[in-house]
Order: sequence, then C-alpha cells, then structure tokens
Amino acid sequence: MFNSIVLDVFIGLVFIYLLYSLLATVLQEIIATNIRLRASILKKAIIKMLDDSDSKEYSMNKLSTVFYSHPLIKYLGKNTWFERWIKRDKTNKPSYMTPANFSKVMIDLLRGSGYQAGESQSKPIGDTIRGEKVRYVLGKEEAEVQIETETLQYLRSIWADSQGDVEKFKVSLEQWFSDTMERASGWYKQKVQIILFFIGFFIAVFFNVDTISIAKKLSTDKTAREQMVSMANAYIENNRSLPIELNSRKDTIKAAENYNQKLDSLYAYKKKLDADIAKANSILGLGAWLPDSVETPFDSVKNVLVYPVYIDKKALPKIYRDKNAPSQKKLRAYNGKGVRFFLKAKISYLFCLLWYHFWGFLLTAFAISLGATFWFDLLNKLMKLRGSTQQKPENNKSSNPENLPPNIKRVG
Repeated sequence: MFNSIVLDVFIGLVFIYLLYSLLATVLQEIIATNIRLRASILKKAIIKMLDDSDSKEYSMNKLSTVFYSHPLIKYLGKNTWFERWIKRDKTNKPSYMTPANFSKVMIDLLRGSGYQAGESQSKPIGDTIRGEKVRYVLGKEEAEVQIETETLQYLRSIWADSQGDVEKFKVSLEQWFSDTMERASGWYKQKVQIILFFIGFFIAVFFNVDTISIAKKLSTDKTAREQMVSMANAYIENNRSLPIELNSRKDTIKAAENYNQKLDSLYAYKKKLDADIAKANSILGLGAWLPDSVETPFDSVKNVLVYPVYIDKKALPKIYRDKNAPSQKKLRAYNGKGVRFFLKAKISYLFCLLWYHFWGFLLTAFAISLGATFWFDLLNKLMKLRGSTQQKPENNKSSNPENLPPNIKRVG
C-alpha cells in the first residue's frame, strides 16, 4: 500500500511537469515554425540522398540544388527572413513533400529537358543513368550536373530491379524517399529533444520551478498538496482528448500546416495554458521575476521584514534583507509598508536563484524534456492508483458469530 502523502506529493510534481512540458512544447513549436526547422531537416535529408554528403554549400552543380530548383518543389515553400539573411540560403525550402512529388521531379530530371510527349521515357532515363550526368534547363541556360557515385550506384540498382519499367522505377524512388523520411523524423526528434531541454531550463529559472523545493513544500503543506491533487484530477477529467491533440502535433517531418494558422493555434493554446500555470504557481508560491513593489510588514518578534511566500529572501540583495540598511528608507519611501524592486535588483535576484537552486532547476529541465505525453499518461495512471488506494476494503465478516478463534470449539 502506498503512503497517501508520498503519492500526493508525486502527483503534484507530475502535474507541474505536465503543465510546464506543455508550455515548453508550445514554445518549441513556435520556435521550430519560425526558423523552419522541419524544412531544414527535410533539405538535409534530400542533400544526403542526392549529393552523397551533408554539405550545405550552395552550388548550381549539385543534383540537390537542381532538385530544389524544379518548379514543383520551388513553389512548395517560401524562405523566411531568417533563412534569407541569417542562414544565407537562396533555395526555397518546403517543410513537406510527398513521395509522389519526389519521384515526379527525379524522373523529370533523369529523362532530361529534351523529352517530348508521347516518347518512351525508358530510353532517356536509362541513358542518363548510364551516362552519369543530368542535363537540365534553368532559365535560358542548359547545363549538366554530374551524379555522385553512391547516388548513381543506387539509381542503377533500382533501375535494374525495375527492368526498365518506369512505373516500377517510380515506386522504388518513392520507397527510397519514404525510408529516408523515417530517418529524418528521428533527426528532427533529436533536435527537438535538445531544444526542449534548454527551453525547460529557461522555464525552470524564469518561473523558479525547483523540483527539490516544490517537493519539500508539498510534503509539509497539506493545503497546497490537496489543492494540487484537486487541480490534477480536474485537469485529467477536462482534458481526456489531450493525448489525441498531442499526437496530432507529433514531432515528425511529415507534419505540414499553414504557417499563420499554425502560429495562431499555438498562441491560442499558450494563452489557455498560462491560466492553469498561473493558478498552480499561486498555490506553490512560484515565480522568479520580482514585481515592481511589494508590501513587507515588520515582524517585531523575529526582528525581520516579512516578504510574500513567492520571494526567496536569501536570494535578495543585502539591502532588501537588512531592515536597518541605509537604502531601506529610500526603498520603502513610497508608502512606508513595503519596498520597490528596481531592474538591477530583479536581475540580481534571478541570478541568485539560479545559483541557489541550480540542481533543482536542472532536474526540472530533464523532466520537461521527457515531453507532455509522457507526463499526461503517468498522471492518468497515478490518479487511478490514488483512487484505488483510497477505497478501503470492508472488514471480512467472520463466519463465527461469536468471533471465537477458529481452533476453539465451544462445548456445552
């Protein structure tokens, strides 16, 4: 049997991880959408397929460059300012393309620009693969691109397997593309995992989400613990469809959405999530960015200034901790009951929190990087477990009406 206090503390922690994992996922998606991360991973995969390397150097003599210059691919995507000015990437990069798009462009390139409708496609494709060069027309210029050795070897292999049948060759090209996209999805997930960790650490510092401190507070504060469990239960009940929504945002290279629509959806979800986080933070007293001013009554018994629960007094600059400091009069001058926090003090407080709570923040960052789906599933199981542990089994009624020990028989 689980200790209910330990279980409730764990539920509170998991719920906090879930909320901030959702926030981190939303922020990661906003960042990935703006920097076109999916498009970059897709282009990396195409370059590996067609150029036998992962060099991102722009050159018109590369097969991948010619591939991206094809009208079918060129107008699937549009470069953002980040790609044009920061990354100096001149090619338009779609975030998604179908296997049919890939095979169509490859067949167009392999059969050459001189192909006429009604002619057999088999001969020009076979000639190109045997000749090791792709002839293409770009604007008013016609040029040739040397196909790299490993790419050429694979094209010859699938061409031989198709026995010169263009339709079978097209199917093989599409399978090649699909297999590569499976690996590209793994590359994307690895990058997302790294991004989530750094976003998680930033969130932990900015919101003062120290796993160790939260666990201590939940274990000693019965009211906070009960409120967090109640919030977790309500969240599970009201968000039964969350796993489906999370899976629809699955980190895969195959996900393609309208740029503006996606951002609007992410910002709307973030706004809804902020309200839940603010409620949880008010219960636990979380927060790392100091307000402009706060009331600080004086405790004459302990001879100290009393700060709100969300402020870690040891992380404050000395003048805010010492009521007799010369600057205190200036800080408390606005109404005589509290202090002002200037920008310098806020920044100092933030860095002091990082110093005092580094390991707790690091634990939180690792937890957030596991993803919201993981924590939602775990929270759901914990709430079911808690429900089962709270159902006390009824005392088994003895078949002996007089509750005598079973080995003793009454005589007379």
